[in-house]
Amino acid sequence: MKTQLTSFDIFCTVKELNRFGPAYLEKIYTAGDGGTIFRFSGSRDFELQVSGSFVSVPVTEKTAHPDSFTMELRKHIQGRRIEGISQVGFDRIVRIGLGEYALYLEVFAEGNIVLVKEDKILAAKHYQKYGQREIGRGEEYRPPPAKLSPLHLDETAFSEFCKKAKYDVRRNLVSQLWLGGIAEEVLLRSGVEGSVEVRALSCEQRNAILNALQEILDKTENPEPQIVYADGKPVDVVPISLRIYDNFQKKTFGTFIEATGAYLAEIENLREIQKFEAEKAEKIEKARRKLEIQMQELRNAEAEYEKWQTIGNFIYEHYSEIDAVLGGSANAGFVVAQDERTVKCRAGEIDFQLDKKLTVNQNAQNAFARAARCRKKVGKLRELIKNTETRIEALERMEFVQKEKPIIPAFVKRKTFWFETYRWFISSDGFIVVSGYDAESNDRVVKKYLKEKDRYVHANIHGSPSTVIKSGGKEIPETTIREACVFTVSYSRAWSQSAGNLDAYWVKPEQVSKTPQSGEFVPRGAWIIRGTKNFVPDLKPELAIGWIEYEGEKLLMCGPETAFRKKTEDYILLVPGDEEKEIVAKRLAEFFGVKIETVQKLLPAGKTKIIKRVGEKVQ
Repeated sequence: MKTQLTSFDIFCTVKELNRFGPAYLEKIYTAGDGGTIFRFSGSRDFELQVSGSFVSVPVTEKTAHPDSFTMELRKHIQGRRIEGISQVGFDRIVRIGLGEYALYLEVFAEGNIVLVKEDKILAAKHYQKYGQREIGRGEEYRPPPAKLSPLHLDETAFSEFCKKAKYDVRRNLVSQLWLGGIAEEVLLRSGVEGSVEVRALSCEQRNAILNALQEILDKTENPEPQIVYADGKPVDVVPISLRIYDNFQKKTFGTFIEATGAYLAEIENLREIQKFEAEKAEKIEKARRKLEIQMQELRNAEAEYEKWQTIGNFIYEHYSEIDAVLGGSANAGFVVAQDERTVKCRAGEIDFQLDKKLTVNQNAQNAFARAARCRKKVGKLRELIKNTETRIEALERMEFVQKEKPIIPAFVKRKTFWFETYRWFISSDGFIVVSGYDAESNDRVVKKYLKEKDRYVHANIHGSPSTVIKSGGKEIPETTIREACVFTVSYSRAWSQSAGNLDAYWVKPEQVSKTPQSGEFVPRGAWIIRGTKNFVPDLKPELAIGWIEYEGEKLLMCGPETAFRKKTEDYILLVPGDEEKEIVAKRLAEFFGVKIETVQKLLPAGKTKIIKRVGEKVQ
């Protein structure tokens, strides 16, 4: 089972982080396990958790109260632009450049995070000393001594290394070339036995090792992050597919940091199961010990009952003899000894005493009374034993139940597009169409976004939003204009009033103005249109909602049905209806797997009806 990332894992992690292209270190948090979570923003926003000797997507929730180290990091580097992410040599250290600052993620031993400014340590998660290397405030930051890097290893350098190296090939690949994670893969691909002495390697064997290493490094250009399982249990997490695991079960992920996070979660789950099984076994053993004690007590109580019952019966069976002994007029064969107060007797193997101050009946009744107490104790013990046996059976049937844990997304948020601030859709021709929510946003969308070659759209009804079709410098086709008109009509009062077919019109940017004529008044959110209006008649209020792909991101869009047909076969049609907006929003949120607020923001004001679901996936 992998207990820490290797240098090769860090090499692949750094390549992956650079592919994400983070631009800023947006936020810093303290993780629930004591680690640190970094949120990066850029072309792909994501979070990274550094805990001990692992770097992954977050595997624990953020704490409500950040620790002092997190607060110090926030003070110095939160919000700074990232100038580069690199691996220090081929060590398990990630360097994040932040202008005059550098953040070092040391992913070895118990792990550490070190903030450096102008080569001096400003703050560290752990202050410590390793031989000649000290992590202390104000000290110069020095990484561990570098070893020969396998990244740029050529035939000459490897040949020189082999001449000086000791021990076998496997040990040198692991400890001297830091190939712990892929040493066995290199040996498998090269066909070289790991037990061969390094100095004894032939030229052909050295080249075979170099070629195998290069093959593996080339595979990192097209990674296949995987968790590897043996007997159903996770044993490794790897950034690429390895031949040594050809016969193992595997689970593939989109990114290595996601795979690592999932691996850590499964390991934690496995630990919880093992802890559960250990506690269960301990409880069962404790209950069995208790049962054995109770069984022994039961045997003792039953024996005591039989004893006193036998004594009571014996007294009555020898009534006259005992009466004479108690009266002092005679002796009997069962009498062992006597004094002024007691008579010691033996009945078979049972020894007992008679009280001379009591009659025969009283002595017998005392014996039967003690027998009764023993019988009562036997009953109680049998009940306790039954309860203990029931508990053992229940413990043996008890199975591990995974606690529901919050789902921590791998990528905390997708890229947010400017048009998502407004009502929007992407037309069937690929044009962005935006519309205001209220008077303020109606003003803003026109003032800020209506430019040359764009088009302004308005429904021929009071209470219509202002809509802008962004041309992107291209000619806007009639299909997009009609879709924008349908969109505008649908978000007008026509929806809440369940109005029939309506007209809408479009004009050029230069026809739209806020400057009134003498005696005119232009209210907030309204615009003056001068010149000819281009009407699009007979428009029916109707919308569709569904997922679309836009610039590599998955967006939930609400717009005219025709805008969906080229993008997806999976969407839902909506019309004005008789169901409250909140009820419809809840149904749609459950269907699309999003928050209800997300859907409410997309729906028009007023009652709605879902008329049909389009596409095989939702029929």
